[in-house]
Amino acid sequence: MADELLWTVPNWDELLQEQWEDETLLFNPASGQTHILNLVGITVLERLASRPSSVTDLAQGLLTTFAPDDRRVFLESLWQHLAQLDELGLIEPYQPYGSPT
Repeated sequence: MADELLWTVPNWDELLQEQWEDETLLFNPASGQTHILNLVGITVLERLASRPSSVTDLAQGLLTTFAPDDRRVFLESLWQHLAQLDELGLIEPYQPYGSPT
């Protein structure tokens, strides 16, 4: 979709992380907050940090990666992850240089 909002991670290079098998401890120096992310959460951040993406593009890639049994439940979970990551200030709408704000 051409008009779909793109999301990005504004300060990926500043985030400190320690990864275990299924969880990642993430410290955001900008906010002073520490977060524990599951595998889906950190994968979402990694993908958005590598390239701003729409929810549709992100979902397609994650469905391929995780191959969930119940796609509907997985997509609902993805929306919850995105809402939480946005609320925590870890992701934000992407604004290309030179675009109107």
